Amino acid sequence: MRIARPKAPDAPFKRRRGPPPQATKLLTASMGAGVVFIVLLGIVFIPRFLENLDQCRSTVLTLEIESGPRLNVTETALVLHRDSFRASLIRNGTEVASLDPGLRNGTAALDFSDVDGDDAVGPGDAFILDASVPGTYRFEVILLCDGRLVGVKEWTGILS
Repeated sequence: MRIARPKAPDAPFKRRRGPPPQATKLLTASMGAGVVFIVLLGIVFIPRFLENLDQCRSTVLTLEIESGPRLNVTETALVLHRDSFRASLIRNGTEVASLDPGLRNGTAALDFSDVDGDDAVGPGDAFILDASVPGTYRFEVILLCDGRLVGVKEWTGILS
């Protein structure tokens, strides 16, 4: 059995009259409402996206005093590169030594020892310091991206 092909139309479809004015108004109003809705979504969500774009990764360092003038990093919430930190040693409210950003340029009073050599601050690494003068000491590790204090240790007396 053969199925006949459909015949080609005699003439292309031509609209004999324009759409009614009510349909034109409805389409225009719908389009306008859609554009306003998209603009409002952009006003609300684009700033939220931009403020979350460059978030600072943060951690918390747990510091413990070991025998000798050494503060060991015993635990970290997140291991970050050493360029993310700076540190300072304060005695009786006055800064006596500090490490530049990246925990570099150590001195005899304060230095960073990257025990595993991975250029990150993690468990096992240590801060070597000179706390041989009696006083009230405070050691601070500060995160550079937002200035947050992520590690602190306080003690009174000397470390030897």
